[in-house]
Amino acid sequence: MVLTGVGYFITLCVFEILLRGFAPFVPSRPWVIDKILDNIKLKKYRKIYSFGSGKSGFLMEFERLFPGTEIVGIEIYWFSYLMARVQLALRKVIGRKTGIKVIKKDIGHTDIRDAEMIYNHLYPEEMLGLGKKIKFECRPGTVVVSNGFIIPELDQQKFITLDQREGRLAWLSRQREIFKSKRKRSVMESRVYFYEI
Repeated sequence: MVLTGVGYFITLCVFEILLRGFAPFVPSRPWVIDKILDNIKLKKYRKIYSFGSGKSGFLMEFERLFPGTEIVGIEIYWFSYLMARVQLALRKVIGRKTGIKVIKKDIGHTDIRDAEMIYNHLYPEEMLGLGKKIKFECRPGTVVVSNGFIIPELDQQKFITLDQREGRLAWLSRQREIFKSKRKRSVMESRVYFYEI
């Protein structure tokens, strides 16, 4: 019974990721991470939060550039949380130290007063009240990067448009338009938005 449930869950997640092309797990493409890093003021921030950390690609690259930065990924979905934890565990197994923490928590109940940078990779329906929370809790000078969607109630400083090249495993999801629900948005990031509180 348990194995059947686990098998069903894995099959459902694989179907969602490969064929429908959307949540719960949407990794950032490597060139997107590079372009984001090219467009922010690179410095060693004391504490970074990531909303929707996924495989933690952005976090890992930032940690590589600035070791010792306290980095916390906040995940709201169990599958994404587990994937992020597995990814971090695999890094430790192959001998790469990491101090990144990933927490399964509701973003509304996360204290972000000490954030110097926030990286956001959430869908619009998951960002209800996020702009107000950031404005209320974060100190002036906090940098916010939103990958894919505008954060409501924040005034963006700039945005960049991303080139739409295919990833290494794009062939697995060639038919996703057939299965994609009309109510869901595409996960392919087309813009990244930058804010400063």
